[in-house]
Amino acid sequence: MTFGCLITPSGIDKDIYKENRDNLDTVLSTDRDWKIYQQFEAAMQPLRQFIFFAQNTKVVVHMELYESRMCLELLAASFFPMFENLSQDTTSARAKNLTLRKLDQLVVHKDYIAKDSMTEDYKKVHEMLPEIARTRRIAYREFSVRLGFSDYDLETKKEDKEAMTIDEDMDLDAGLTPVSSLNVMKMMGGIVHPLIHNKKRMVAAGLCTDGQYERGKTDLIQRITRAYQKVS
Repeated sequence: MTFGCLITPSGIDKDIYKENRDNLDTVLSTDRDWKIYQQFEAAMQPLRQFIFFAQNTKVVVHMELYESRMCLELLAASFFPMFENLSQDTTSARAKNLTLRKLDQLVVHKDYIAKDSMTEDYKKVHEMLPEIARTRRIAYREFSVRLGFSDYDLETKKEDKEAMTIDEDMDLDAGLTPVSSLNVMKMMGGIVHPLIHNKKRMVAAGLCTDGQYERGKTDLIQRITRAYQKVS
């Protein structure tokens, strides 16, 4: 809306208007553009929250496994909540302070059937745009690999990796396999956490596999043993 007021015959950017008056869509956001912006902000909230966690937490190690797995779980979901659209509102308190916006919209993938009990708390339900569905798929797969949860087979070609990443007809984890062992600090932090440490609970919750837990436990015991040997 702001750009629309600036790029007018009498606006501050009137020169831009004059140069593009016959094709303003090239300099002004279309309605579809705004829909993409709105959905993208909400679709990437899991990554944003994880970044906040990593930057603001003084002791990351105890919660890193849980927070990173939760981020992946949210990115893999076929739906996500979205903030109300205030693009046409310039006067309300929520328009002046975006932290006051209501999270009252729900975005659902076209192939997902949402139950009434799931949508009844939301003011409006939107179909997930194709660009957003692909973006979340790419984010999930890249995040999974970069944080060391999954990896490709060594023989997988670069072009095949790219194809599997963007092809929405393929399984979300196509070509990816869980690594045999997770980052040492992730696993140790989870094992020593008083609310997470139970092996059965961690595996059932999808925080790690049975083998990853056992390797993490072995690493922890070895580190404790070395620590005691140094002081004895």
